[in-house]
Parts: sequence; structure tokens; C-alpha cells
Amino acid sequence: MPTEAEKNQALDEYYEKLENARAELQSGFDRNERRVADIKSFTPVSVIGSGGFGAVLKVFHQGQGPYAVKVQRKSFIRKYKYQQDIILERKLLAYMNSPFVVSLLSHCKDAVNVYLVVPYARYGDLSRMLKRAGPVPEARAVKIIIQVVLALEYIHACNVIYRDLKPHNILIFDKGRVKIGDFGCSARCDGEIIGKTGTTVYRAPEMILGEYYSEAVDWWALGVVIHEVLLNEYPFCGKKDAKATLYKNVILGYYRNLKSPNFSEVAENLVKSLLVKQPSNRLGGSEKPGASAVKKHEWFKDIDLYNVIFGEEQFHLDNTELIAVDEVWVPRDKFMSSRPEAQDPLRADLEEF
Repeated sequence: MPTEAEKNQALDEYYEKLENARAELQSGFDRNERRVADIKSFTPVSVIGSGGFGAVLKVFHQGQGPYAVKVQRKSFIRKYKYQQDIILERKLLAYMNSPFVVSLLSHCKDAVNVYLVVPYARYGDLSRMLKRAGPVPEARAVKIIIQVVLALEYIHACNVIYRDLKPHNILIFDKGRVKIGDFGCSARCDGEIIGKTGTTVYRAPEMILGEYYSEAVDWWALGVVIHEVLLNEYPFCGKKDAKATLYKNVILGYYRNLKSPNFSEVAENLVKSLLVKQPSNRLGGSEKPGASAVKKHEWFKDIDLYNVIFGEEQFHLDNTELIAVDEVWVPRDKFMSSRPEAQDPLRADLEEF
């Protein structure tokens, strides 16, 4: 058991590293070391998730694993001009270094797809937890959300705006370790940027209005996520409401003001402090680093940051929560191509992947 002095030293070293995160990330970008693998050496087992972009597969590699592979169709990437986004995602996953961010193990491409190989989250993501069991008890929720806050703290220290925070991108690993994955909507920037991206229901008002915005959009999204985690409901619209209704309610501040025994006054205060229309008045948006203000909120008062960062078990998970119970077997040729990259006549646009 470490002494208090040893704990404080470890925390000091952690935050010293955080101060250098931007420079360390840039160093990785400058080296641009590749972690290329042969996709033919991976054996798909099941589908974790799928969509218009492609799929996420559970795979084994020469008897090792399991791992998760994000498969993205080149046709989809080119249709929506996502070439630079997927290249940036590959680099961010490769060179970010935080216990709260998913790391890239390897990557590859062929004539049809690009592939990102990352650790397999045996307990799936937070959206699956909500779908399976409904609202997350507040005692567990706070242990999940503090890890998301620390992930955003690191991401912002790297001069990156995440821009797609939602339960689907919050992955649950063994012993309750939580990591953010999927950097397909992220952007590196020194100041404010413009452009709508991410998932509609989590967009901040300044993004909806087409204004310039900063990392404060991620703190808004965190407010939506906390509300959803504790109530299994969105704060500004029902799950079947049209996008126009959502946008109107966000811009006008029509907060639904839902009540539940699982939504304490302290939790509600945190959510409302994050869901402030003016970014400069929003918790996390009025100072830098914004995470410092968020971590000081009363909802986190019983959190031991040393244990969150360095501890073994964050919260208990049992075998009924394993994602394997929901996975569906998949044949190799459904999502993986056998055609080599050389057969892609447009391959130059993804040369940096």
C-alpha cells in the first residue's frame, strides 16, 4: 500500500506528463511510425457492431486475442471525403498515451477497406450497458464519468477536440476501466474551429448554430451523456423526436427537467452546469484546463483520483455483462476483402493511412 507521499508524487508525475502531452503527441506525428499488419492473418469471430461505415469485428490473430478491428469501407470514406479524418484517427490512436484512451495495436488496408486494430472491450460500451439494464445506478455512474472526464482532460491537453462524445464511444474494459475510443470526428486545433460533426443529439448549441467553437463542445456533450446515463433519456428531446425539435429545444434552452430517485440534486446541478448555452459560462468552458473545474464539482467529492488513475478495480462487473452474449458470428468475406491494396486504382489518397 503506497504512502500518501508516494501517492502525491505519482499524481504529480501524472500531471507533469499531462503538461507535455501536446509535445509528445506532436513527436509521434513527426516520427509517423507505422504499425502495419496483414489483415489476412486475422480471423474474424463475430460482429460487435455495424453501420454504413463498415463494422467492428471481434478477431483473433494467430491464436492471440481477442482484438477488435474497425473495418471502414474506402467507398464510404471517399463518398464523404473522410480521407484526412481517418488518417488523423489512425495517428491519434497510435500516438496518444493515456489509461483513458484506446490505443492502436496495428492497422492495415486492402483494395476495399482500411482496418484499425485496437484492444477488445469485453464489456462493450456504455450504450450497450444502458440498453441492457436501463439507467446506471449513480454510485456506478460517477465512477464511469470521472474516467471520461480524465480522458477529455488528456485529449484537450493534446490540443484535440473530441467532438463525438456519446455512450457508444465510451468503452468498458475489465475491472471497470473506461476508455474513450473512435476518433473519427476529432480535430487538432490551436484555437476555435467551425463545422458540424459528431452525433446530432450531443451537439452543443454553438455547433448547431454554425459558430466557431472550442473544446467546450465536449463538456456540453458530457452533460448530455450524464443525463442519459442516469435517466436513460436525453435532456432536450425524446428518443423519437425529430432533429428540428432537438435543435429548437437546445437553442431555446427547453430542458426537459425530468426527475428520478437515480438523479440526485447534485447530479442535476452538474448536468445543468454543463448544459449552459454560452460556452464561456459553461462548466469546463470558462477556464483552461476545463477539466479542473469539472473535477471540483461536488458530484465527484468522494472520488480518489489516485485510485482512478492507478488503481486496479474501478467498479465490479459480472459475467452477465460480457458483450460475448450479444455477438453474432460472421464469415470472413462479409466484411474483409481478399483483394490486395495494389488493386485499388485510387489508393494514393489513403497513402498516409
